[in-house]
Amino acid sequence: MAYPITVHFDRFDDVSFGDVLRGTGVYVIWDSQARVKPSYIGKGDVLSRLSRHDETFAFPVRGYVALLGNEGLKSEGKDAGIVEALLLEVAESTDRWPIHNKRSGDLALVRRVWESHGVVRVTIKGCDPFGPPGAPRRLGEPKRIWFDVVDGEELIESPHWNWRKRSLR
Repeated sequence: MAYPITVHFDRFDDVSFGDVLRGTGVYVIWDSQARVKPSYIGKGDVLSRLSRHDETFAFPVRGYVALLGNEGLKSEGKDAGIVEALLLEVAESTDRWPIHNKRSGDLALVRRVWESHGVVRVTIKGCDPFGPPGAPRRLGEPKRIWFDVVDGEELIESPHWNWRKRSLR
């Protein structure tokens, strides 16, 4: 048994306003000061959430968005929460933690879904959200993140992202 989620990240510049209007999804912001790490990873009603971040970031603001739907369904919000939580886990483990994220994603949600469905698998297509949008890395092959519990130990696997050297800051 598994709980699969597939998302397609597009650059902000490549998504139409009509698609974002009332759209629920996950977004990765890269402000003008971000070079190798995104500025923020978030989820929710994309247009509403981005407008709340308006004064937080240095302009111009670029980034990526993966829309999960525009029906306002509970499942869209749940899936967005799972993708955000697992992207933040990848960010932590690969030294790409966004400077403006103050806390981790909702791993309790991921655990609850795992209890009901087994392995939680996120497949990412489109652009690599951990690559600067000024020079987007389009994914030839999807990248995946798995969440599982084996012998009582939580495992989050993301072998498709390169590990960065830890900064000495």
